[in-house]
Amino acid sequence: MLNALPGDDTQIYLGVPVVASRPVHFKRLVDRVQSKLNSWASKLLSQAGKATLIKAVVEPMVLYAVAGGPMPHSVVRLLNQKIRNFFWESNGKKKMHLVSWSTITKPKLEGGLGLRDMAVINGAATMKVLWKLASRDYEDQPWVRILSTKYLARKSLWLASSGSSCTKLWKAVLAMRDVLGGNISWQLGRGDKCRVFGDPWHQFWQQFLPVNNQQRNMTVQELINLNTNSWYTQNLISCFGFHGALFIATQFPEPAANAARSDRLIFLPAPNGKFSFRGAVKLLSGTVSQTSQHDRQILKTIWHHQGLTPRVRFFMWRLFQNSVPTASTYALKMHQPMVTCQLCDSTHDSGVHALFKCNTARAFWLATRLGLHTDSLPDEPRQLLHVIISTLQGNDLSSFANHMWALWKHRCLVIHEGKKFNVGTGLSIARGYDSLSMSAGKFKTQTGLQKIYGQGPPEDADIGLKCWLDGSYDERGDGGWACVFKWDGYRVYSETGFGTISSPFHAELNALQLAMNVTTREDMQECTFITDCQVLYRLLNGEEIFDAIPYLCCNGPIAYQEEAGKSSNAAEAESSRDVATKVGDSLELGAEHQLASTKPL
Repeated sequence: MLNALPGDDTQIYLGVPVVASRPVHFKRLVDRVQSKLNSWASKLLSQAGKATLIKAVVEPMVLYAVAGGPMPHSVVRLLNQKIRNFFWESNGKKKMHLVSWSTITKPKLEGGLGLRDMAVINGAATMKVLWKLASRDYEDQPWVRILSTKYLARKSLWLASSGSSCTKLWKAVLAMRDVLGGNISWQLGRGDKCRVFGDPWHQFWQQFLPVNNQQRNMTVQELINLNTNSWYTQNLISCFGFHGALFIATQFPEPAANAARSDRLIFLPAPNGKFSFRGAVKLLSGTVSQTSQHDRQILKTIWHHQGLTPRVRFFMWRLFQNSVPTASTYALKMHQPMVTCQLCDSTHDSGVHALFKCNTARAFWLATRLGLHTDSLPDEPRQLLHVIISTLQGNDLSSFANHMWALWKHRCLVIHEGKKFNVGTGLSIARGYDSLSMSAGKFKTQTGLQKIYGQGPPEDADIGLKCWLDGSYDERGDGGWACVFKWDGYRVYSETGFGTISSPFHAELNALQLAMNVTTREDMQECTFITDCQVLYRLLNGEEIFDAIPYLCCNGPIAYQEEAGKSSNAAEAESSRDVATKVGDSLELGAEHQLASTKPL
């Protein structure tokens, strides 16, 4: 009659199984997750990148799938297994899981990575179904009417029992009652929704049962005199007895105080009392803090410090969890004897030893600009990180983390590829990471330069911002120019330009124009400019720099151009692009020591 085509119980509607009770109904979800993981496994992803993909792609897929109902436990275990293997494997090969999955799924400030356990997501979906049944705000929805008619015809949701003919969904809902029941409470209004028996609206609600069918569906409103804002004493005593009625009358002396609104079911873990999926996940995760104040401060620094890249953050977290993948770490997990260091043949090759106590590591840290003496540092990872975080602040802490990551990368090359350990090579790698952190806008520098740096530093910060300017010009009129901003000896921004110009001075002037395009007037006034062009040198010392530059850029006074030509050397015949590249490279390679430093504007 309806011209509907026959189907089976594996039908999908809007990406969700129509029937969600058996593992076969979630085969499409498992296959989609596996397909995503396989496509990522072929790429060179760090564990920090894998964690991001799991949180951004896999977890939303599962969240959408459980919107139609909870998954069977076998599907939950299978998804957890696939995600764990993907997170730890490398190049398609299974690796040892150095940190437990229960730790990884904790919040970041509790020592985890903030990933979600699929069992918790599944439980939160079940709790959401139970909440909708208990709150009575969804009684008009068909699925609520069906479940209520089938299982709750003459029973309270909180007192109903499961039978052999119950569906898996209903059994899962009833199994969740103990968790949700201890975290909800009815907030009385006019008493129109909350039932006298079977609803948690007072402390001893489970001790009272209805004596007849009339009392079974009685609401609290039938016990309240809304006109006098008091209880009907006889009705209250008939339901709870004298002592029970006395307790309720004492607990709710003005039962009709909020008679202007309906009753409301309160989710106690939420500050606003509203149930949410995130709140259910937090409740099921058992996020009662067991982390000490020192550990929490370490974790807060790791995840919130602005000068750290994701890979460096993740590596510091691994050190915090004592899971740096050294030979001794693997031996400890396999309950085998400790392994000696492969570079110094002393003690055992733990993460702290490899990064701070090894002879090569001690030489490396002494050679850094921090000049750390690591002999006195604690041997326990968390104590060591606490000492470092308490001692180093701001950019020094960022530099420390970048140097630690660079040392680990260089050590891996020495051990696995047979290269020779070289302190200079390690420091060169560290400088690259420092430059990457600052060019990404992670370092706090002078106020202004918002397009480069982001938020400025504290007012009392002692920071020196310098800008190197240079230009070159050949006989054909091809010019190249560049500006390099540096802060505290580190390159934080550079830009080059090229084109056809009329004089060597205009190459230098265009370099200044590049700097002006990304700065503010305040930045220009607080910056120290370094240039080899004498005319530009004098111009930068003038007070009307912002007024003079537009005029000079439009073929300004010939006297300036002639004087500029005397102090600038013509480049070899080459294209303007090559000229610009050469100028930019010379600045970034440290040619600034040949330039004359000007005073700040």
